[in-house]
Parts: sequence; C-alpha cells; structure tokens
Amino acid sequence: HLRKIMNQSFYQTAVQLSFGCLVTLDDNGVIVGFDSFIQAIPEDTTAGFTGRKLTDIFIPVDKQGYEQEALCSQHHTHKPDLPKQMLTRYADNLYIEWKMTPVGEDDAETPLILGSGIDVTDYIELKQQLHHVDRLATVGQLAAGIAHDAFVLMAALFRMRS
Repeated sequence: HLRKIMNQSFYQTAVQLSFGCLVTLDDNGVIVGFDSFIQAIPEDTTAGFTGRKLTDIFIPVDKQGYEQEALCSQHHTHKPDLPKQMLTRYADNLYIEWKMTPVGEDDAETPLILGSGIDVTDYIELKQQLHHVDRLATVGQLAAGIAHDAFVLMAALFRMRS
C-alpha cells in the first residue's frame, strides 16, 4: 500500500493537494487504497472501492485527446490497461479527470500506480452548454439563410407581378 511507502502526513498532504481523489492501484488497475475530498463521493462508499478495478467504478468517458501510453516502467513487462490521463464518469453526474503515475522501486514485486483525480464536472457541463449554443447558432444561420433566399424569391415574384 502506498501509505507504507510514504509517511502518513505526506500522503494526506498529497490527497489535499490533489483537490479531489487520490487512488493507489496495483499493476492490474485494482484499487489498493482510495481517499477523496470530493463531497459527491460519500466516505462510507469509498471503503467498498478497495479490491475493485478503477474502471469498473469510474467509467471511462472519452479517450480521444488523452495520452494512451501504458503506465509502467521500462523494467516491467506487464502493462496495465490504463492511460496516463483519462476522463471518467461516476454516478451519472460526476466527471473525474485522472492523472496516473507509476510509483515505487523498479525492482518492486508489485509495482504501484498513484492516480490523482479532480472533479471536472463544471467544466464538462460548460463544454456541453457551449456545444449546444454552437448548434443553436448554426441552426439560426441556416434559418436566416433560408429566410433571405425566400425573401429574395418573393421580392422577385412581386416585381414580376407588378
């Protein structure tokens, strides 16, 4: 467990500096330790995270634009199926962006991965709203173009009639 490698106060400081979650994973992506300062993740729930794969709890949302390089040192042959950075969803309304880093000695029997997660829900919601506004603007431009063409056609018909 990472707390054995790092002293307790250093670990707590790391959790606080992450402004969100700090997770310790084994080389298979299974949670060994989990701490969170995100209120949307109840503390009594996090106890049940240990022993489960991170991607079973935090569902990857969009891997496009994120580094897909595997997390391991050059000395380890087993590579977990986690990218260095990924966006995940928890409980349908909370988005966490994870940054993963291998920790521990290269000759360690079981290499550990330290993941720092921050709540990016507000950012994702704003991005979705901006996308919606862009779509509305596009529809508005299309409607204005059609109205202009219809007006030109009607003006030509009225001129021909008179």
